[in-house]
Amino acid sequence: MSQNSSEGRSYLSPVSVHSPRHNAGNLTGYPRKVKDLAADFHNCIMKWEALNTKGMDIVTKIANVKIEKVYDAQQDVESGQNIAALPQELNPLCDKLAEIIEAMVSEVCLIHLIVRHSQ
Repeated sequence: MSQNSSEGRSYLSPVSVHSPRHNAGNLTGYPRKVKDLAADFHNCIMKWEALNTKGMDIVTKIANVKIEKVYDAQQDVESGQNIAALPQELNPLCDKLAEIIEAMVSEVCLIHLIVRHSQ
């Protein structure tokens, strides 16, 4: 701390800290391999999470269709009708869900491959 005697105030001197500079160029060797594997792993996780979200939306739609069917079935039983067939809206929803599950399985296989490749 230094003092300026003419004004009677004290001033703090600035502190500068210099850290060692890392290589600013492209990564090579092992650091590059680690960075690439981390990026691949991150991308797979992001795809899996997006597929999971889509799948959960479809599961919610399927549940709503089935709840509606149960509610309608209760009304049909009360009125003397009996319709046991599943709603046709379930077929395309189930097909979409099966496709999403297959894509999720392929992402998991890719993650296993990345892990094996990293060892």
